[in-house]
Amino acid sequence: FGYVVEGHCLHIDSFNNNHNLPAGTVQRMSAGSGIHHIEGNSTDKTNRYLQIWVTPNVENTQPEYSNYYFSREEKLNKFCNITEKLPIKQDAKLLAGIFTKLYEHTLEYDRSHYLYVVSGISKINNIECKQGDGLVLENMTKLSIDAQECEIILLELR
Repeated sequence: FGYVVEGHCLHIDSFNNNHNLPAGTVQRMSAGSGIHHIEGNSTDKTNRYLQIWVTPNVENTQPEYSNYYFSREEKLNKFCNITEKLPIKQDAKLLAGIFTKLYEHTLEYDRSHYLYVVSGISKINNIECKQGDGLVLENMTKLSIDAQECEIILLELR
């Protein structure tokens, strides 16, 4: 996944995709049997872009590319399931949310979770977290996020 946090990200690949993606856009690329691509900043303005890698559960498939713009409203005070719009070849979910108040989320006990603070400051399960912090959540069923303005990514893995 490519997660555009700030500015724009230019994506060009060997399948004639050429996109200048604004903040809020997530792109999914599955290299499969092979794809050439570049990601970069096409302007002189600040660009912040996250790459998130998930190992697929199949090999040698056809390469794929897609992207989707997720609005602030889709992520506001809830987790938006990125993998519903951009499915992957793995038993995993990528969730993203922007939180401006206390939010509680139920975690599946038999899955592992990795949380990353994209921006802002929050208290997550009573742990102070800031931009760039990550937490591994294992054997937990509840996630509590207390924030005034914080964007969070949550990976749910088997």
